[in-house]
Formats: sequence, structure tokens, C-alpha cells
Amino acid sequence: MDRIINLDHAADEISRRRGAWQAEGLDIGPVTWRDEAAKWPHQLELDRANVADPDSVGVKISGPGAELEVVLFRGGWTHIDTLTREGVDTETHEILRAAAFGPIMEHCASRAISAGPISPTETLAIELAPVQTFRAGTTA
Repeated sequence: MDRIINLDHAADEISRRRGAWQAEGLDIGPVTWRDEAAKWPHQLELDRANVADPDSVGVKISGPGAELEVVLFRGGWTHIDTLTREGVDTETHEILRAAAFGPIMEHCASRAISAGPISPTETLAIELAPVQTFRAGTTA
């Protein structure tokens, strides 16, 4: 997989926001890492020191409106699953740099408070290209 995103920098984007999100009443799970160098099937690691060749970093964000699992892959895309009372939405986005992950995470945190998918017409002031959004059980 291409190394477009520095995942350590992306994890820093999560860490910088954790306290503020918790102050807003969100439950923020531990940062998880997947190691491409590990034997298949890949297991998620909680300790970055145990990961030789990280190919993804992720976190779970839970709030009164939704539960989100957000994963960033070093190839430059995100995978976001949002669970609400209405069902599960999955969306992916391409990003060009780790700093763009921060605003995506901010938007995810606000959705955990009051759920709603990213609108295709919504403008985020970041380098973000929507790739796919679909609701589980439907076709894209």
C-alpha cells in the first residue's frame, strides 16, 4: 500500500482532541493500529510500539446521537461507520495529508452528539474528496 499519510501524525490529531471531546460528554475509545507486517489475520493493536509497519489507525467515538468507528489508512482514505437508531451508514473519503484527518474527526465527533451523515453538498475546508456513502442493506 502506498504511504501517503503519516499515521503517527494522524494519531496526534486524535490525541489533541480527546480531552475536548470527553468534556463534551463523548466516550472516546483507545487509538487502534493495524500492522501490515503482522501475520494474517491482522489484529488491532493498542500499543503503537507493537506495530512495525502501520497501515491503519482508528478510534471509536460514542455519544448520545451515534457511535462511530473511524479508520484512516496510510494509502490516503478514511472508512467511517456510523451507527444510529436509523441504521448503519458507511462512508469513505480520500485525504492528502494527516492534518486533514483532524477536521474529519471534528465532524465525526459532532455527529456523535447529533447524528447525520456528511452531506455531499456540505463544504469542509479541508482536502477531502467523497468517494462513497451508503446505508447498510442498500446498494451504492
